[in-house]
Amino acid sequence: MITPLGQRRGHKWLWVRYAALYTLGGSISSFSIGAVFGVLGEVARAHLSTRVTWMAFAAWSVILALRDLRVISFSLPQRKAQAPQEWFLRFDYSSVVFMWGFHIGIGLVTFINFGGLYAIAVAAMAGGAKFGGSAMLCYWLGRTLSVWIAPWVMPQPGINLDPCNLFPDLILRGIASIGLLVAAAAGMRVALLL
Repeated sequence: MITPLGQRRGHKWLWVRYAALYTLGGSISSFSIGAVFGVLGEVARAHLSTRVTWMAFAAWSVILALRDLRVISFSLPQRKAQAPQEWFLRFDYSSVVFMWGFHIGIGLVTFINFGGLYAIAVAAMAGGAKFGGSAMLCYWLGRTLSVWIAPWVMPQPGINLDPCNLFPDLILRGIASIGLLVAAAAGMRVALLL
């Protein structure tokens, strides 16, 4: 939706504008939802020690890694859609890309292939409002990275370099699981330092 503009001659500034609006929209919503998770965690932590919440994060990350490797199976809550199509009929394109970014930046209202987002949500709850907002914002900025670099790495419009299409599913699941296991180790380390 945004990336092909960056590949067309004469459309670079339009692409920058749309990519920036998309990134800004998602930055606002991701930081906000992360802060909400952090506040919810602060309320829950009134009854639990910080050490226990970080140990719970570590355990949850291991469970998500096992899920991503398909050792265990359960569905993650998600909405199986990107954004409402009627937005394109009702609003100008600048508004649509901002709203699309805001919508997807929430994280839990779109396709979720791997468990990393849910590990970050629990980390946000363990770490408090500022940490939660920052963690979800970092997740969002990582997610938007493909929008920003795609025009330079895609040789021409119509070539799909989406990692999900380039690598076998098992490799992507392995990479996601390694990330979750590293997060689990970090969470356990924090818990032991407290």
